[in-house]
Amino acid sequence: HYWEVEVGGRRGWAVGAARESARQRHKGAAGPPKREIWAVGTSGKKYQALTATEQTALAPGEQPRRFGVYLDYERGQLCFYNAESMSHIHTFHIRCRERVFPFFRVLARGTRIKICT
Repeated sequence: HYWEVEVGGRRGWAVGAARESARQRHKGAAGPPKREIWAVGTSGKKYQALTATEQTALAPGEQPRRFGVYLDYERGQLCFYNAESMSHIHTFHIRCRERVFPFFRVLARGTRIKICT
């Protein structure tokens, strides 16, 4: 699966993918649901690769405005590219036995995320 996302405005956004159960509370389960996401985003001026529990600093050669997100479910890869130059930004190696959906998060007022067709 492949989709492109355009980001703009102020800093503070994340785009990527999430497990179907990331927002569901399982019947009879104690505590909050396990939130499993894989995303690239910013909180300030620095780019980061993000999961629910980790943040890894990224240093893309450019400041992308349009991201390509490629999910190869069978191989367990979620890759991010600068959609304008097709330069690689980051790859997550994921294992998931449930459906995966696009994930979008706006963290700052004035930030825009647009799904490109």
